[in-house]
Amino acid sequence: IGKQPGSFVVRRRNSLPGYHISSLTDDVLFNINVLARGNDLSESTAVQLYLARLLEINSFAEATFYHHPLINESAEQKLSKSLGSLSLKTMREHGY
Repeated sequence: IGKQPGSFVVRRRNSLPGYHISSLTDDVLFNINVLARGNDLSESTAVQLYLARLLEINSFAEATFYHHPLINESAEQKLSKSLGSLSLKTMREHGY
């Protein structure tokens, strides 16, 4: 099956599926075949590819993956909506 990734969450304590299973399921369900993600998610992509191989979901392995450098809001913090950062569109509109 290839190199096995380190530990990761498959099911959360509240019995809901973890991020990797949820993300993989969504991508397969919606026939996503091009994925653009930040470099910080390259390990997550490896976990999802591993799970797809175990589950024999060949279409996911055939997708095109792009991992791009992150845009930093400051030296210590990436630009992220989950952290309350402004969107790039908003920054452009305000001349940032």
